[in-house]
Order: sequence, then structure tokens, then C-alpha cells
Amino acid sequence: MKRYLFLFTVLIVGGALIVQIREISGGSGFASQDSLLAEFGLGEGDEPVDVTVRWPSGAQSSLAKVAVDQMVTLIEPWLVYLPVVVRSGS
Repeated sequence: MKRYLFLFTVLIVGGALIVQIREISGGSGFASQDSLLAEFGLGEGDEPVDVTVRWPSGAQSSLAKVAVDQMVTLIEPWLVYLPVVVRSGS
């Protein structure tokens, strides 16, 4: 079984009580595939956020003070790639 068929949990935490969670799975139906891109909208927020990923293996990766309006890629120790986008604006 391929590792990307499991569930990823992505958490971002920022100033002014910004907390968002995305759960990303490999799909939920026959011949389907969910996007592996975790995209977060912060509205008017423009302060850096902390990003944490809980991988299917149970390992955890974190990046502190990620600037908004960019894409970062986190890599699990078992070489699973997960792109994360944090955007300001609506």
C-alpha cells in the first residue's frame, strides 16, 4: 500500500488566535484522489504562522514563522512531499 493513501494532518497557528487544521487523505471514492496541497486563507492576517504536519507514520514536522503568501514544502523522513500554501487576503 502506498503511503499517500493515509491521512495527513496540517495545523497552522498564528497571531490573533489564528488556528486552522486541514486533513488530507488519498481520496474517498473509486478512482478518486484528493489534492495533496494544504491551502490556508488568513483573511486580513499578514503575520507569520507556525506550520505543523503530522505524517501517516506518526512523525511530526514543524516550521516556525512561515511568511504568508508563499508555498513551502515539508518532507516526511520517509520522503513523502506535502506542499502547504498560506495566503493573506480573501
